[in-house]
Amino acid sequence: MSDVRIPQDAALDLMINLLCRALNTAHASHLGQLDKSGEAYILHPLRVMRALIIDNNGDQDGGFFSDGFFNLLAVGLLHDVVEDTPMTIEILSPHFPCDVVDAIDAISRRDGETYSEYIERVAANPIATRVKIADIHDNLLPSRALPPTRRNTERITRYRVALRILEECNE
Repeated sequence: MSDVRIPQDAALDLMINLLCRALNTAHASHLGQLDKSGEAYILHPLRVMRALIIDNNGDQDGGFFSDGFFNLLAVGLLHDVVEDTPMTIEILSPHFPCDVVDAIDAISRRDGETYSEYIERVAANPIATRVKIADIHDNLLPSRALPPTRRNTERITRYRVALRILEECNE
């Protein structure tokens, strides 16, 4: 038998409700969007969430059945909604826990912000850091490779530098 502690029904219902709201919000926000390779965009946040589930070893943030873990998964689903859709932090705030909203704010790039300033801001938020690491890994998957243009090569180099910085912060 495993030592996994499953929360009481009411707490588990709240956690599952959080994920349902995050999934519904991400799906509605990204509806009709395609990624650079022509796939439905919603598949990207779903892969990021999947990577967060796989990477979690069950004891970070209190385990698989903790608020922290479900908050992490919700941010994985919602990580691009503010940056890539008309969604705003103000719209999300009443519907999601502060930790989720703060992490989404941290992972959303701002106008006029350099990439290094952005990564520094992401690194200051532990949830955003973990989600951005999963996001970059997904963006670097060979199946998502784009033609080897100068711009794409620069993007990949920028991702790899950011990944090193964020992985150091996440240790």
